[in-house]
Order: sequence, then C-alpha cells, then structure tokens
Amino acid sequence: MRSLVVYYSRTGNTRFVAENIADFLDADVEGVIDKSDRSGPIGWIKSGFHATLEVDTEIEKLEYSPSNYDLVILGSPVWNKRITPAMRTYLKKSNFSNSEIAFFNTNNSDKTQNTFDTMKNLLGGKEPISTLVLSKVLENKKESEERIEEWCGELKSWVPE
Repeated sequence: MRSLVVYYSRTGNTRFVAENIADFLDADVEGVIDKSDRSGPIGWIKSGFHATLEVDTEIEKLEYSPSNYDLVILGSPVWNKRITPAMRTYLKKSNFSNSEIAFFNTNNSDKTQNTFDTMKNLLGGKEPISTLVLSKVLENKKESEERIEEWCGELKSWVPE
C-alpha cells in the first residue's frame, strides 16, 4: 500500500501527528506551506479570522501527487471550529479520485466534526475510511502516540497491501 500523509501545521502539533503516522505506515509525508504569514499574535488572529470566513490562501507547490497513492491521510489543525485556509486550498486543488482517504485533526477543544464534514464536502462528498481527533497533542505526547499507532493499525486493515 502506497501511502501519503499531507498536513498543515502552524505550531507543530499537526506536524508531530503527521510524522508519527508516516513512520507507522512507512508513508511519504508532506507539509502544506501557506504563503501568508501566520506567525505571532497577529498571525494567530488573522488565521482564525480567515478560517471563519472559509477563505482560500496561496500555498507552495507540493512535491507529491495524491493520485499516485492508494491511501492519502489529510491532517489539519482546527481553527475556530474549521479547517485551515491552507488545507482548504490544497483539497480544492488536488485529485483524490484514485485514492482512499482518511482525515485527522488536532485541536484544543471538542468542536471538531465540522472540519471532517468540510473536508468531505470539498472532496465532492468522498467518504474517509477513518478519522482521528487528537486534543492537546504535545501536552499529551505519550497518549497521542499510542492513539496514532492504534489508528494506523486500523488504516492498514482498510487498505490491502
């Protein structure tokens, strides 16, 4: 099974999860890079505002094409109950028709289902084979790693070798 993990991370939580998933699945991994400056307190405010408005953003060109993979795992932090503009843009620009998909998100609250619904809708209603929600990832590193490993085992059973 050829797998690809694609994520956006502003603070490192989602990157931590993505890299762990890639390790467990022996997958390629790639971070979406937002060309908009989202650093610092002003960047944090701007990020939440843009997520709320559900705007697209400019992203850097990515190396891997999801159409070349059996499974594509997509990860985003939750900003104001929404996916990030960078992940929104990536989902709109990419082709997942030949791939199974799975979603994960990282957050500091429990208001997350909307993000998976949005991701599914941006993919024309394509259903993920599985989803994972992780809260306060770096604060709960050991628990997060255990849940990631368990989820990766589930993913392996969904997509044949």
